Amino acid sequence: MKKTLAIVVALVLALSAFAYAQVPAALTTKDVKFVGAVDTNAAEIAAEFALVFDVDAEEVALEREQMEEFLKDETKTVIDYFPDEAQKDIGVKLMDEKQEGNLSLNSLIVTDFATVEIANYQESFGDVFALVDFAAEYDFGARVVGVLGLYDGSVDPLTGKYNVAWAAVKAEVTEEGIVELLLTEDDFAAVSAAKESALLILAVPGEGEKEPVAPPQTGSKTATDNTQIEDIASANGLIKDDFKIIVAEDKEPIKREIEKMYAFVNEENKAPAEYLPAEVLALAVDALDGCEISLMEINEFVTIESVNYKEEYGDIVVNIEFVTNFAVGQKACACLAVYTGETDEATGEYKVEWVVLEAVALENGNLSVYIPMEEVLRIQDEFAVGMIVMNEPKA
Repeated sequence: MKKTLAIVVALVLALSAFAYAQVPAALTTKDVKFVGAVDTNAAEIAAEFALVFDVDAEEVALEREQMEEFLKDETKTVIDYFPDEAQKDIGVKLMDEKQEGNLSLNSLIVTDFATVEIANYQESFGDVFALVDFAAEYDFGARVVGVLGLYDGSVDPLTGKYNVAWAAVKAEVTEEGIVELLLTEDDFAAVSAAKESALLILAVPGEGEKEPVAPPQTGSKTATDNTQIEDIASANGLIKDDFKIIVAEDKEPIKREIEKMYAFVNEENKAPAEYLPAEVLALAVDALDGCEISLMEINEFVTIESVNYKEEYGDIVVNIEFVTNFAVGQKACACLAVYTGETDEATGEYKVEWVVLEAVALENGNLSVYIPMEEVLRIQDEFAVGMIVMNEPKA
C-alpha cells in the first residue's frame, strides 16, 4: 500500500464569491518544498522525517478535474464541493484567534495542490507542526486551512468516482510566508491507512499582513464582562456584518439558574455536572470522551443573544474568548440553557431546556463552538438563552 499524503497545491482558482477560473494545468509539485517540522512542544523532529513531494496520484488528479468541473456552475463555491460534515470541520479548524469579524465559508478559494509522501514518521513524534513552502505566495496573517482527502482505492459504483473521506487540518501562515500545518497523530494514522491522500489548502482572499495579537489575559472581571465573541463563520450562507452573536447582561432566569447551581454544588456538596438532567449529562460525558462526572468542570455561565440572523446563513461556528483559558486537546462542550419564559406551577421556577453543542479548544485558549441553525434561531427568538462550558481538567 502506497502511503502518500497528496497536498492540494496551486489550483489558483481566482474566485470571487461565486466566480470560476481554470486550474493551471502546467503547475507541478516541483514548486513545493518541505522546510522542516517540530512537535507540539517545539522540539525538533528527527532529521529523517520529511514530507517528500511527488507527482499526483491518479485519485488526486481526478479530484482536481472533478472540482474544476463542479466550479463551472457559477452558483457553486469551493465549500459547496464538500459534504456537510466536512464543511463543519473546515469552519471549526479555520477559526483564527488573530482575526476578527464575520466569515462566510463561501468566500474560500483553493490556493495550492501537490502530492507528497510522508517519510519516516514515528508515533513517538506525536502531533507535528510541518512547515511547507507552497507555490502560492501567502502574507503573514492570511487565514488558511488544510483539508485531508483520504482514498481507500474503492470506486462508487453509481458515479464511477473514487470514494474519499475529508478531514480538516489547522494551518496558519508564518511571518516568512510559510504555511505551518498541524498534523495530528490521527492524521498520520489516517494517511497511513489510506491508499492515497489529498490535502487541500483553502484561503480567505484578500487577507494578510496582520500584526500578531498577544494572548488573552484573564483577571478578576466577571464572566459576562470578560467573555468576547471573536469570530463567526457560516457553512451555508453569506454572513452580513449586521449579524452578531453577543454576550449580554444576565436575565432573571439565568441569574436564578446560577444561584441554584451554586447552592447545589456548595450546600449539597455535589459535583457541578450532576446539576444537569441525566439525559443531558450523558451527552456531555460522550462529548468529553467518557470523562468521569466527578472530574467534569463547569467554568462559564453567560447570557448570549443573536441579532439579525437569517436562516440562509445556516449552521455557524463561533470563536469565543471566555474567562477560562482552554488548552489544545482539552475536551470541552458547550451547553445552551433555553428559557421560553414559562414557569413551573408547583415551584415557580423558570422552565429550562438544555442543549449540548460541539466545541473545540483553540491554541490561544479560546473555544470554537458549533451552533446548528435551529439553535441560533432560538437564541434570537426565545425569552433568554444562557451558555455554559463543560470541560475535562487540564492535563
